[in-house]
Amino acid sequence: MKIELPYPPSVLNPNRKAHWAVKHKAQKKYKSDCMWSLKGTKPMKEFRVNFFPPTSHRRDQDNAIAAFKYGIDAMAAEWGIDDSEFIIHFAPQFGAPVKGGKVVISE
Repeated sequence: MKIELPYPPSVLNPNRKAHWAVKHKAQKKYKSDCMWSLKGTKPMKEFRVNFFPPTSHRRDQDNAIAAFKYGIDAMAAEWGIDDSEFIIHFAPQFGAPVKGGKVVISE
């Protein structure tokens, strides 16, 4: 089973300096977008996360993971699972760039 979620907006990158209100709005929108993508999907407690960025710019994996926090929160909320129960396997590197970017969740 594979689920495609939107790629986190760059404003959620921990190294990005932005006003707290701008970040808060982006966090809420990203979580909402992810929840819509998760509608009707089967809950998973253990999964792999692969990042496919929107461009070929160099990326820092730990920042991508931090930016994806709101995607994980969306999964927990949509599936009714406490996110402390998740066992997450992050990919060792980024996948090839795709238009718009995406995050693929797989068993």
